[in-house]
Amino acid sequence: MRTLIALLFPAAMLASNAAAETRVDARDVAFREHVAGTFGADCERARAPNAAQLRVLRRLCSCSVARIRSSDIAFADGQDLVTRKVHQVQAACLTQVYGRGIGPANASR
Repeated sequence: MRTLIALLFPAAMLASNAAAETRVDARDVAFREHVAGTFGADCERARAPNAAQLRVLRRLCSCSVARIRSSDIAFADGQDLVTRKVHQVQAACLTQVYGRGIGPANASR
């Protein structure tokens, strides 16, 4: 009987750890979804001066929301860290949409 318990205990501990990691991961995914949803709603409320800029704005919003959802933002991250990660996402999307070397003169592409 002791041998059986000794064999099953490590497996039970591994299963318990895996379940805990899954819960944390699910909480992180839900938090990322919340951040992405909030960002997307705020981004969609932004106004563009013309139809071309509206298309660009929608691309930036879509890119940012998708990248936030696939980011490493975690529930346990502090507000400053979440803000920094969202700013990194925005910078990556600006580069993706406008390309490298974007300047104010090229912002209307």
